[in-house]
Amino acid sequence: MMRSDRCQAITRDCLFSQVSFCFDPQGREKRPCMMGPMADCTRCGCVLPFHLKALEDKRLVLRELFMSLRKAFGRPVLH
Repeated sequence: MMRSDRCQAITRDCLFSQVSFCFDPQGREKRPCMMGPMADCTRCGCVLPFHLKALEDKRLVLRELFMSLRKAFGRPVLH
């Protein structure tokens, strides 16, 4: 999902940037999320928002799996 067309829709509504709190080694709060102050949500590399979305909607995981298989084998997997 991180490399799919759905990436920005998932990161735009990231629950972790809204409700989570994380601390750096000095005990200061990191904002906007656990990735810290330099986080670029448009190019998020954190797996947690994607994992949460996958738990929420199992069809997305299957869709991504079939797309990956199609790319790997160069032919349609399901019609």
